[in-house]
Amino acid sequence: MERPVRGENRIDDVQVRRWLVDRERQRQRTASHGRVPVITVSREYGARGAAVGRIVAKRLSFQFWDRELAGEQQDIATLAAAADELAARGGAVLIGRGLGFLLDASRALRVRIVCPLEQRVAGLVEREGICEDTARATIAYADRARREFVQEVYCCDIDDVSGYDLWISTATISLEAAAAVIIAAYRYRFGEQVMSAIGHAQGGAG
Repeated sequence: MERPVRGENRIDDVQVRRWLVDRERQRQRTASHGRVPVITVSREYGARGAAVGRIVAKRLSFQFWDRELAGEQQDIATLAAAADELAARGGAVLIGRGLGFLLDASRALRVRIVCPLEQRVAGLVEREGICEDTARATIAYADRARREFVQEVYCCDIDDVSGYDLWISTATISLEAAAAVIIAAYRYRFGEQVMSAIGHAQGGAG
């Protein structure tokens, strides 16, 4: 009896995952009519991407969704269902889990937030009150885990620039300014009609 070839099995698994992602994007294209596009935020650990996302969500009155709401789920269909549910409620800022690689580009502004390593280390030391070595190790571990997650689930490189519409460094601009850039890009990406719809929704909620 011949043993299965590990390399061939790995290729098959990659092909299946890519097919699942492509199928999900196609489903979104047919089901997204009338929905407010979402904003996905991928970030380096310590670059304050989640903080920027919270500001954006507050300004647009969007749902804010982070990895805790998804737990450690790695199933493409479950991640897509969670994102769909929030998007159907009128727009959302989706943090992490590589969702920019899953959602169809026609219904999402895909943002990557980065910052030089030394600034992230210094920031973590200041905010968390930990030593520099611990901060550096924490960043290395988190960045590696995120990179491996995106590679494993979506078969993509988290730093592939073609996977994003907007790339922001918080090294030189404030969190408030980064949020303003994202909102401006969202307006230009999807047009004033969407922004008007958001405004009406906010007015109705008030």
